[in-house]
Parts: sequence; C-alpha cells; structure tokens
Amino acid sequence: HRDLKPPNLLLVAGGTVLKICDFGTACDIQTHMTNNKGSAAWMAPEVFEGSNYSEKCDVFSWGIILWEVITRRKPFDEIGGPAFRIMWAVHNGTRPPLIKNLPKPIESLMTRCWSKDPSQRPSMEEIVKIMTHLMQYFPGADEPLQYPYQYSDEGQSNSATSTGSFMDMTSTNTSNK
Repeated sequence: HRDLKPPNLLLVAGGTVLKICDFGTACDIQTHMTNNKGSAAWMAPEVFEGSNYSEKCDVFSWGIILWEVITRRKPFDEIGGPAFRIMWAVHNGTRPPLIKNLPKPIESLMTRCWSKDPSQRPSMEEIVKIMTHLMQYFPGADEPLQYPYQYSDEGQSNSATSTGSFMDMTSTNTSNK
C-alpha cells in the first residue's frame, strides 16, 4: 500500500471489518523508492533511506497504527516541526513510547513491527495469526462496535467509519433518503 495510516482505513459492518483505501501511492513493488511516498509518522525507515519497497514497509506502518489505536494519540507528535524531523528521528531509532500495562504478547508484536531491519519484522500473515490467537483473550472483540449515537437501520450495511486521525469514530451514512 505504501501509505498505511488511520485516515486511509475504514471500519465497516459495525466495526468488525477494516478496509484499506487510498491506493494512490501504490505502484509496482519492484520500483526503487526514491520519492518517499507515505506519511512521516507511519513511514518505515527504509522508505526514508530509499530502499526497495516490500511488504515489511506496511508491517512497520501497521505497528505504528496499533500503537495509535491503543493510546489514541498521534505518533511522534512530541517531535513537531516538518515531516523530515520525524523521518530522521525514526531513521535514528526513535519509536513511540511503550505502553504501560500493555499485555506482553501485544507489546512484543508491536515492537517487532518497529524493527529497523525489515527482515526482523513479522509478515502480515504472522500478524494475522497472532492477532487471531489473541482475540480469545478479549471476549466480545468480534462483536460490532456500539456507537454513542443512534442511526437508522436503513442504509446501515452501507455505512463506513473512517478511523481518521486519533481514531475518531465519525460515521458516514450513504443511504439515499
């Protein structure tokens, strides 16, 4: 994808299905990354360094998104300034702070995703297996989200929620009334 970040993610089916959107930066995976596509806070270090693109770039981004979902904070907000400062900090090993009381299996997965060496990151297949296994410890994790407001059943199956920055839960109803 090359630009995984919360604004490019949509929750559908009551929050039980996540869809990825905005494939404007995706292209041939054999291309050399010299144009630094992506958004700084979620960008893998190798993107900044101009390495060849691989699935592992998206794995890094996914790990940053996981941190953001859990903390409800924008990653690297404390760095401030231009995007280049964030990219340079990540290149030099800066990562979001660890989360107090986070279960160790989730922390381990998240920090593996942040590895500077792409070969040390898990595959997306491994992430799915681990997260599926972890769901058993969170009863109700597969149930639809309950939003703090009501909306009609009409068009409900067509509604989508952008995860947006800071994971806000803004619903977009697409029904034709």
